[in-house]
Amino acid sequence: MMFSFTGAPARRHDVRTLLRVITIALASSAVTVAQATDIRVRPYEDITALSRTAKPGDNVLIYPGTFGPSVVEGVHGEPGRPITFRNAPASPAPAEFDARNAEYGLQFIDCSHIRIENVVVKNASGAGLLIEGVRAPSEDVSIDLVGVARSEASDKGCGVVLRNTLAVRITRLRVSGWSRAALLIESSHDVSLDGGQFAGVATLPQRSGVEIVGPSSDVSVSHCWFRAAQGVGFMIGASSAGNAKSAAPSTTNPASTASAATLEPAVDRCTISVVRVDDCAGLLAIGSVARLDVSQCTLINARKACWSVLAPATGFAQPTGRIANSIFTWQVGAIQQLSPVAEGANASGLELDHLLFWSKELSAMKEHLGSLAGTEKGQILWDLDPNLDDAGYAKAEGAAGLGMQRSKKPPAALTPTTPSP
Repeated sequence: MMFSFTGAPARRHDVRTLLRVITIALASSAVTVAQATDIRVRPYEDITALSRTAKPGDNVLIYPGTFGPSVVEGVHGEPGRPITFRNAPASPAPAEFDARNAEYGLQFIDCSHIRIENVVVKNASGAGLLIEGVRAPSEDVSIDLVGVARSEASDKGCGVVLRNTLAVRITRLRVSGWSRAALLIESSHDVSLDGGQFAGVATLPQRSGVEIVGPSSDVSVSHCWFRAAQGVGFMIGASSAGNAKSAAPSTTNPASTASAATLEPAVDRCTISVVRVDDCAGLLAIGSVARLDVSQCTLINARKACWSVLAPATGFAQPTGRIANSIFTWQVGAIQQLSPVAEGANASGLELDHLLFWSKELSAMKEHLGSLAGTEKGQILWDLDPNLDDAGYAKAEGAAGLGMQRSKKPPAALTPTTPSP
């Protein structure tokens, strides 16, 4: 008698096949869960509510039309998987927000690991774009191709405000018209701006292009162009969000004077490079800042001074750092002092290295314009015409290596795709 045992192996084969199918299905389901979702927002919909449904890696697509003042709050991506807010891919036009004279146009409050791309904000009385951390710093924020335009005058009006933030990267930023600052950085750390165009308008005062308020640290600005603003290109450490920390050290009491060495700066580590400033009051207004590094900058047609040194707020340290490899020019009769120092300020901690100063009046007026604020550490060129071309680069042989230098990669803000507010 013969027996057949083919049934059991066949059943085992079926079980193994079923297990493989289940495994593949589960893996496929996991991949599906991990895939990014496009959340579409149209002008008649609530971006605040819809953004709350976003998970790490998702895209919030803002469709054509004009949105009113909007707030996004408590949205969090993950490292390497940010939540992106941008215009709809099918639309070449940037997403548009009209504040209609409200204080803010577009706000991101207590958000982390997010990207904001191809957005235009206009008509805000306070700030077009606000990134703020209230409960904790807003962290890991990327801002690209953002334009801000203002039409209403306000003492506090800004283009973009960063308040209590950490690790913010800004590229290709455009701001037209502001009162306080085109970019205000307050109580923020590890911030970079690479590529920006900032143009003043006659009806707004434009106190500074970029203002950095302490306590802040590790701020970098490069490849930017400031034009026709009544104020300076940069105001650094002139005030602090923390207010006064202690009484100012006495200049007559030795023990109190010695304590000045322990005072902290309002801003620590600030780098400014490859920047052009045209028809503005000056390049810099310097308050309490440590390790300031300014290089490869060109100031064309200064209206008041090349730079100025401000008295630090009570309880904060005097400035330290360097200004190097830069060019300063002005028209006849435009400035009264080269670099004034306010009462109570001390500029000796600023090192000056390889600078060029030029005006048609310089040979006759140099002795009347005062000394330079800082300590000369390298060559200072006087009365040498840098022969600047239309792009602001020096063509004179004696000015080689000074001012803005041409790079293989053009400034990001000058690309044709940048939205115009």
